[in-house]
Amino acid sequence: MNMDKVDPVMNRDLTAAYLSILPGAGHLYKHQFRTGLLIMIPGNMIAGLVTGLMVFATLGASMIVVPALWIAWAAWDAYDAPDLSHRPKSQA
Repeated sequence: MNMDKVDPVMNRDLTAAYLSILPGAGHLYKHQFRTGLLIMIPGNMIAGLVTGLMVFATLGASMIVVPALWIAWAAWDAYDAPDLSHRPKSQA
C-alpha cells in the first residue's frame, strides 16, 4: 500500500476507532472532549455495572457480549465523529 495516497483525515478516523479499545479515547483523540469524557467516566462505569448485574443471569456470557458491544459502538461513533483538531483558532 502506497502511504502517499492515504487520506490523512481517513487515517485519523481509523486511529480514533482503534483507540476506542478504551471507550472514549478515540473521541478525545478527535478533540471531542465532552463526549469522550462522558463515555470514558460514567459510560464505562455503567457498562461495567450492567455487565456485573447480568453475569449470573447469562452464565458469564455478558462478560464478553456487553463489553464487545460497548467497544464496537464507541469505535464506530469515534470513527464517525467530526474531527475538531483542524478547526481554525478563533481570534480574540
